[in-house]
Amino acid sequence: MVIISLTNKPFISVRWKIVLVYLAMLLVVLVAIVYVVIRLTGNYLISQRAGEEMAQVDILALRMASMLDVSDMDGIYQLCEDTVQENGGRILVLSSEGTVVADSHSLFNGMEITTAEVYDILNLRMNRSYGFHNLDAQGQNQWYGYYASAIIYNGQRIGLVLYASSVMDLVLQLDSLQMVIQIYFFSVLVIVLFLGFIISDYISRPINKLNNALLQTTHGDFTVRADAKGNDEISELARTFNMMTEKLENLDATRNRFISNASHELKTPLSAIKVLVENILLQPDEEMDPEMVRDFLTDVDKEVDRMTVMVSDLLTLVQMDSGAVTLRLAPAQLSEIVEETVKRLRPLAQSRNITIQARYEENPTVLADRLRLGQVLYNLIDNSIKYARADGHVIVTVDRSESDAIVTVQDDGIGIPEKDLPNLFDRFYRVDKARSRATGGTGLGLSIVREMVHLHHGRITVESQEGIGTCFTIRLPLPKKETAND
Repeated sequence: MVIISLTNKPFISVRWKIVLVYLAMLLVVLVAIVYVVIRLTGNYLISQRAGEEMAQVDILALRMASMLDVSDMDGIYQLCEDTVQENGGRILVLSSEGTVVADSHSLFNGMEITTAEVYDILNLRMNRSYGFHNLDAQGQNQWYGYYASAIIYNGQRIGLVLYASSVMDLVLQLDSLQMVIQIYFFSVLVIVLFLGFIISDYISRPINKLNNALLQTTHGDFTVRADAKGNDEISELARTFNMMTEKLENLDATRNRFISNASHELKTPLSAIKVLVENILLQPDEEMDPEMVRDFLTDVDKEVDRMTVMVSDLLTLVQMDSGAVTLRLAPAQLSEIVEETVKRLRPLAQSRNITIQARYEENPTVLADRLRLGQVLYNLIDNSIKYARADGHVIVTVDRSESDAIVTVQDDGIGIPEKDLPNLFDRFYRVDKARSRATGGTGLGLSIVREMVHLHHGRITVESQEGIGTCFTIRLPLPKKETAND
């Protein structure tokens, strides 16, 4: 059993689910792009600044090498001052033991410096090193770049130059760049979100229409149809939905018509019985004629028999509609079933002075339920006898084609008007209602015949001309072995 739950207002509509998924994916992609762009830009600017500063420090270390070897402190100080005046920052010259021998600011002379860059030069024996430090300068955090280069003279490491300069301009530049990127990021996000909302609306609109159509069908409106334009999956689903609602509409109309017709057909004999019984009850006891009572009761009995047949036919149709009818299929000679049926109906034909004849062009074997197929043939032949003209003929022929066994029931009766042929197998449909009731017909016989033939995987057709006669043709598929023997 399939259970479909439909609500008027889902917790999160399909449209918003699409928007949320789209937005989440977009956020992940944009954040990743922003992060990568900022990192790459920052690394480029930092490496460019570090390269420029290190080049100057390397040149400064080469120029100081000979001065430091001879302890020319005046020359070292002068060189430091000239460099600081030109480029800014602060220069420290350290001995090979890490002690400051010259300070452009004359504050750290004689002190030991233990920064990471100094450690790299003196202990790790690196020729150059740089790093960035966040220092507290006058109550404000300031970023500085430290650039260290070894002073080598005649192949001996005799000291190092440590140059410190502010990189706040670079930090501010990166902050400004990050702000610009964030502005662009949120601008793009708003634009893409707007586009995503439009796209999601375009995608979800047919889904919402289909959902609304489904809700209408749950309220019993089977006339609703979904928009099935296009060739995508949703359009295909809409076409399937339209096919389903069309079948439901036809089924609902058939059910209503069936109930209306059944009620009407049952009401007629019930009304007749009521009238007959009331006539008996209204007769005074002393004036009641036994013969009249017998006639009335005989009529009541006929109406009850008619109702019994109708109820039985209705139950048969209900069982076939619900799939409760199970056929007991077995190989059977079609001519035998026809012969048995003709034999049963021959007395009825003779009583009406009608000649009934069976012709066997072939004797095919079919997989059939003998009882049910016999009922089909009985109904068709019985109808032909009832509606045949006086001194008429009914001919039942058995034949076969390459793939089908064929049975025809033909009469030379009054025929059926062409306008009635398309509805002939509909339930409760009668060509001549007055004559049908006079012959005891319920209007269900041909419907049962058609359904029973379909259960045998066959088909039935009818051809008729007014004043000439009617011919019913049944085609039943031959078993594979029977076909192979051909």
